[in-house]
Order: sequence, then C-alpha cells, then structure tokens
Amino acid sequence: MKNISDAKGGVSLVFWIVLFVLISLVLAAAYTRLTYMASPQVKLLSKMLASLSFVVLGLLCASFVGKTAYGTLVCLGLIFGALGDALLEMTECRPDRKNGFFLAGIAAFLLGHLMYIPAFLTAVHARVSQFVLGLILFGVLFALQFPLKLRLGRAQWPVYLYGAIVALMAGCAICSAFISASVRSVLMLLSGALFLISDTFLLIRLFSPYKKWWFGTVVLATYYPAQILLALSILAV
Repeated sequence: MKNISDAKGGVSLVFWIVLFVLISLVLAAAYTRLTYMASPQVKLLSKMLASLSFVVLGLLCASFVGKTAYGTLVCLGLIFGALGDALLEMTECRPDRKNGFFLAGIAAFLLGHLMYIPAFLTAVHARVSQFVLGLILFGVLFALQFPLKLRLGRAQWPVYLYGAIVALMAGCAICSAFISASVRSVLMLLSGALFLISDTFLLIRLFSPYKKWWFGTVVLATYYPAQILLALSILAV
C-alpha cells in the first residue's frame, strides 16, 4: 500500500479522494431533493451523476492503494450498483417497460452484492458466524412481509433471492467487525447495516400499503453513504 502522504503529478491523490467524497454527498443530497420535484429525465441524470461519483471515488481509492482483490471486487460492486440505480430510475422514464427495467435493476444490484460478499470474506478469515447471521437476517426480512402485507406479485421470487443475498452480504459485513478489529471492518459493518436498512425501506416503499412519503428519503440517505463508505474502505486496513 502506498503511503497516505504520497502525491501524484504534484497533486495529492488524497485531495481528489476528499473532493469526490464531498461531491458524492452533495450529488446524493441533490438527487434526494429532486426526486420529489423534478421530471423523470432530470431525476435520471441527477441519479446517474450521484452514482457515478461513488464509482469514481472507489476507482480513485483503488488506484491509490494499488491492485488488490478487495479493491477490485468492491469497485465491481460499485459499478453494478450504479448500473442498478440507472435501471431502476428508467422505470419512471419508460413506464411501458417498467417491469423489465425493475428486474434488470434488481439483477444489477444482486451482482453488486455478489461482489461485496467475497470482498468481505477476503478482508477477514471467513467464519460460520457470518453465514449464520446472514441466515437470521434473511429470516427476519422474510417474516416482515406478513405484518407489512407486502404485495410482491410476480416479483416474489426475485425479491426473495435478492433479500437472501442482501442478508448474507450484511451478515458477512457486520460479523467482520467482531472477527477483526480494524478500520476497514468497521466501515464494512456500517455499510452492511446501512444497505440492510435501505433495502428494507425500499421493499416497504415498493410493495407495502404502509408506505410513507419520507421512506424514499430514508432509502437514499442510507444507500449513498453505504456505497461511499465501501469505496473508502478500499483505503483502510
């Protein structure tokens, strides 16, 4: 790993990393605001910029530390996450193809989480507790569909599969902090918990009659920090 004080081309890469953290937060806040007032096309552009910023942040962090298995997997996860963001936003731009874009978006997010799981397992020695916690979390998510009266319809099995992968990802991330006390494991724990909160509120917002207008804000206010923290975790040890 390169020394944190190293600079490239006379300009410290740390400056660009800090800058893109700020840019990511500002763009995420802007999209959160626009989602309640802008046209579908403007919201798509805003969301793509917000998501592209955390991808660039991850790539900057990866270039700083050099090629690692963890950094490569996290960057791939960030890219799939940004793709999923765009595809889900397309459901509003093209309502005639809403189901297709929705399923494609879910598939992209699924691939993203499938990148994060092995990344977390490479960061610490894998333990059975990570998979056990993932199973417990999925059980909780599965049980919540009944009191929340989720109406999944044709999306039932894709949602179940997605929920299982998210729960496993969160289980691996959260347990990591108890397996190895490090800055990276703490960032992984926070990211996993934020993803779990974000996706839970997203499911309620999409499929439950108990939705509230502010649920969308909760989804975004947890999702973007989760991606930013994961990008930053590439730097940590």
